[in-house]
Amino acid sequence: MRRPRRAAAGCGCGRRLRPLLMLLPFAALLSVATFSLHSPVGLVVPAAVTVATSTDTDTASSHHHHHGLVGDAVSGIDIRALNATPPLHAAAVRAFRSGGRLLREAFLPGAAPPPAVGGGPDPSPPRCPPFVALSGAELRGAGDALALPCGLGLGSHVTVVGSPRRVAANAVAQFAVEVRGGGDGDGDGDEAARILHFNPRLRGDWSGRPVIEQNTRFRGQWGPALRCEGWRSRPDEETVDGLVKCEQWGGNYGSKLNELKKMWFLNRVAGQRNRGSMDWPYPFVEDELFVLTLSTGLEGYHVQVDGRHVVSFPYRVGYSLEDAAILSVNGDVDIQSIVAGSLPMAHPRNAQRNLELLTELKAPPLPEEPIELFIGILSAGSHFTERMAVRRSWMSSVRNSSGAMARFFVALTRVVSAKYIMKCDDDTFVRLDSVMADVRKIPYGKSFYLGNINYYHRPLREGKWAVSFEEWPREAYPPYANGPGYIVSSDIANFVVSEMEKGRLNLFKMEDVSMGMWVGQFVDTVKAVDYIHSLRFCQFGCVDDYLTAHYQSPGQMACLWDKLAQGRPQCCNPR
Repeated sequence: MRRPRRAAAGCGCGRRLRPLLMLLPFAALLSVATFSLHSPVGLVVPAAVTVATSTDTDTASSHHHHHGLVGDAVSGIDIRALNATPPLHAAAVRAFRSGGRLLREAFLPGAAPPPAVGGGPDPSPPRCPPFVALSGAELRGAGDALALPCGLGLGSHVTVVGSPRRVAANAVAQFAVEVRGGGDGDGDGDEAARILHFNPRLRGDWSGRPVIEQNTRFRGQWGPALRCEGWRSRPDEETVDGLVKCEQWGGNYGSKLNELKKMWFLNRVAGQRNRGSMDWPYPFVEDELFVLTLSTGLEGYHVQVDGRHVVSFPYRVGYSLEDAAILSVNGDVDIQSIVAGSLPMAHPRNAQRNLELLTELKAPPLPEEPIELFIGILSAGSHFTERMAVRRSWMSSVRNSSGAMARFFVALTRVVSAKYIMKCDDDTFVRLDSVMADVRKIPYGKSFYLGNINYYHRPLREGKWAVSFEEWPREAYPPYANGPGYIVSSDIANFVVSEMEKGRLNLFKMEDVSMGMWVGQFVDTVKAVDYIHSLRFCQFGCVDDYLTAHYQSPGQMACLWDKLAQGRPQCCNPR
């Protein structure tokens, strides 16, 4: 409940100023403590890290992708001012700059910031507008997407005014309002994460009823849908900020509207007091204008239509408000206007936020002596957030292991001498100790291929992964392990590198199928291989007691790592 404002003389700046002034010494202390904790020898200087087996191009443009070996520039911060002063002075400068910005916002929200101390450039990031708005025509010109410059924050709200478009009687009448993250670098804008998918289906749903479906999606994989089909959520079901996930509604808008008018007339005009319950109609009608407001609370999203709460959707692990990049509206709907307000004015900027942990996250040097397991992580140039999530979660166990080494990579290499080679993706979470325990069960000297093995898998002839008969004329592929995570013995890895250099191996359009073909050629020309199948190398998502979990967002990786630290190898699936 919103508290009533007190009537008082003046602008109330004193009350606003007091907590801000109290923050200044705390900010200075926190900055000094941060330097002390993360800089035992004085000043931490971010540096460029170059690794022969890595393509971890965190600040490179996405066109690099997997071509060649490039440096890993991990910081764009100008540290000249910090180098010129002792750490205590530098920390105080930063603290008072931050405090100054808070004070300016308290008194003059629109004022321009003063020049930086010492005449140098102001290191503060550019400010984002607190609200954005587009007309229907402007929205269509922008590809039906409203840009959210600094994402969403607690208390942000978006209002959409429009009307569902009438479609043919036998067609599905539906539209979607989506909060999307940025593109994931794979070249397909449709692959951007759906932080929220709100999908009213007026007609044509398989249930035969008007429904509202809500969901999330990461790397093309949908989570479990929350469907609201006209009945109110159960009393024992969890709420979202005190609101039920699904409200109740009736089916026919016209008859319900007439009942509502009759009840209003009896109550307000005839003086009767009818306290009977009334089911509101489904909130969307073809060719009827609606006003939809999406707001963000402590526990989830809330949707009101024409001033009435309709649905609420709890936040899911791994889908953060700050990651929101655009709000899109698509489908059978005509939009009149869209307005987003109470937006954050600064973005957390993951790269700078994680620089404090640079020393901790830095990979150890490549060893001269042989190791037991080398893990190559396939990534793209623009996947900075995914790589940071890997570094901060399961790769920590690799850094603390004397028998394992991990690098982000694009191809097999002979730089590291290892008994076994593992390949995974940058959205794969690896339970290292359990993986190594399974590998050690295999008799020494055996040639093996370990993973979630596909047998007699037929090529798709249509769709995104279509393979023509010219590319693969046979009815089935050779056995191959799914790409999110598999392990081969070093003799197979050496064979692949050697034969590839001699031009005797062909690279197929799918990396995991290619490896299956190469292992097959190893069997035909060198020796037999043990194909070891395990469903614990999860292809889609996660199962408890996993060895690897796939399609894990950065937030889900952090959750998995926390559970693993507690001795619980359990999934962080969306609820």
